[in-house]
Amino acid sequence: SALFRSIPGKAATFARQNRKFVALTLLCIFSFTVFATAFFNTNFVTIVDGDNTVVLRTTEDDTAALLAANGITVNEYDEVEETESGLSKTIEVIRAFPVSVTVDGQTINDMVTGGTVADLLKKHGIAVSESDILSHGEKLPLYSNLSMTIKRVVYETVTETAPIDFQTVKTPSADLLKGKTKEVTKGEQGVETSTLRNIYVDGILTDSILLSKETTKAPVNAEVLVGTKVEQAAVPAANRS
Repeated sequence: SALFRSIPGKAATFARQNRKFVALTLLCIFSFTVFATAFFNTNFVTIVDGDNTVVLRTTEDDTAALLAANGITVNEYDEVEETESGLSKTIEVIRAFPVSVTVDGQTINDMVTGGTVADLLKKHGIAVSESDILSHGEKLPLYSNLSMTIKRVVYETVTETAPIDFQTVKTPSADLLKGKTKEVTKGEQGVETSTLRNIYVDGILTDSILLSKETTKAPVNAEVLVGTKVEQAAVPAANRS
């Protein structure tokens, strides 16, 4: 029992001698706890805005606040994409740019952040046919200030008729006095039918291609008799007296 007897004087002396050590130990533990808490609550953020890149370490997790704090303004048509991996976060600001499409007599202006010509046409409900003429291919990626046009092409097949003149055939006749004529057969015009393919671009006729031509009614030639008979002169009677 004497072995475990308390020795007040020596314990007090030990406490006084190690007070600074204990306080320093507690301070280190507290500092480490604060540091660990701050470290594990810190995000490494990379902000990409076009050609500008900002890398920072922050406890802020709100994207809008991070952009505002770094003087980055996001406009109405811009897009913001976020990707996270562990404690790192990437914020990319995709800037919108202007494009335009002229079709059916009107021009559509838009602000986009990417995509292709096909995406732009689909967005605005613009349908195109194989015969339409596009200034830019549908697979072309959109770029700033792209100005494209779409020309509507319509093919129309039509038939046209034209008269065919008849010929006049003159036949000499000894039964008619010279200078006299007589129509035996009346002439009639024929009909020629042509099939054409007309090409309209935005409602304007730009070309007409002849597909076929045929005589659908043959002309009837006119036949005229031309007199060749010479009139005999009258012989005067003899004077009886």
